[in-house]
Amino acid sequence: MAGSIFIGVDTNWGPLYLAYGQGEGDKNSVYLYFGNLFSF
Repeated sequence: MAGSIFIGVDTNWGPLYLAYGQGEGDKNSVYLYFGNLFSF
């Protein structure tokens, strides 16, 4: 079993994502992403 929560906001400087996940055995993860992806 596992669960997560995620929020994303579009800012003037690019997207901002924040996520938290928790799984069995007290396994936790936090993700923070800010900015734009550039491809050439």
